[in-house]
Amino acid sequence: MHDWIVAIFAPVGYSKTTLMGGWFRACKDADPVRVGLDASWRDQVFFARL
Repeated sequence: MHDWIVAIFAPVGYSKTTLMGGWFRACKDADPVRVGLDASWRDQVFFARL
């Protein structure tokens, strides 16, 4: 098994949620996790604990 982190960057209204919804439904053998980040998330240790 491979672990992947995928980052999607796009402005508001560019269908990020629609894209991820389709991708999550296609991941039959995975447990996808969605994490929304903004400028206040600067704790680098957070990603090590995921």
